[in-house]
Amino acid sequence: MLQQVTYGDGGPKVNSGGHNIPITIAGQTRKKDQSNGSLYRPYDIIGDNNGFIYIADMINHRIVRWKEGETQGEVLCGISGESGNSTYHLDRPKSLAFDVLGNLYVADVGNSRVQKFTINSTDYLLSEIYLDCVINETLRFYPVAQATCRTLTVDDRLPENNVQLYKGDTVVIPFNTLAHDPRYWSIDPERFVPERFLDEDKNHHPYVFIPFGGGHRQCIGQDLARFELKVIIARMLQQVTFGDGGPKVNSGGHVIGLTITPKNVGVTIEFP
Repeated sequence: MLQQVTYGDGGPKVNSGGHNIPITIAGQTRKKDQSNGSLYRPYDIIGDNNGFIYIADMINHRIVRWKEGETQGEVLCGISGESGNSTYHLDRPKSLAFDVLGNLYVADVGNSRVQKFTINSTDYLLSEIYLDCVINETLRFYPVAQATCRTLTVDDRLPENNVQLYKGDTVVIPFNTLAHDPRYWSIDPERFVPERFLDEDKNHHPYVFIPFGGGHRQCIGQDLARFELKVIIARMLQQVTFGDGGPKVNSGGHVIGLTITPKNVGVTIEFP
């Protein structure tokens, strides 16, 4: 082989040295050990959007929540020891899965059953990133209110058009106009695209999307309103499937009053 081919160095960019070493982020021992720093035959792993991983510790008969960089995990459920069918007892847990409300489902193999545990539904709902995007895009497309007003406390001048403003003037801030101004959005603002808040429009100007107002006088109930909306949507999606009612019903347009509402809304509802 060496008589037929001449080998040479591929260069420093290719052969820069080093090698990949796996990093242990959870677990410290292999023996059966019930301390929070140990894992023995982890069988399944699932992560959430808060940086936690959930580990089915099969031999220690439990579920452990771990965060990278920590030296100890948190035992969430399961009792190590004898087999049995008592509530919260686990015998060789294997597969893990979450639902939209943050409930953890565990394949409890040794007890021939699937168990459901509520980990922290509040944190899990707050971590539903795509649902946040859908809610934000809905509020951008049809803001709850048309506008808000502010009264100037000092004289001022608009920098771009040099318009003079005086103390006591009332300035109207149009939510809908700002949310649909193509100068401030990378993706066409007339399109309903929830993914814009994940990609191109993630870092939009903070004051072009203010459905609950901004500054010191913004709506104090907006966090509660958003959380309630997420709970309702998540719960409804567990029970029914929604579909588009068709172009004739959902032809666009809106009605402006005290609030902004779609002109027509039509959906289909499918029950399981």
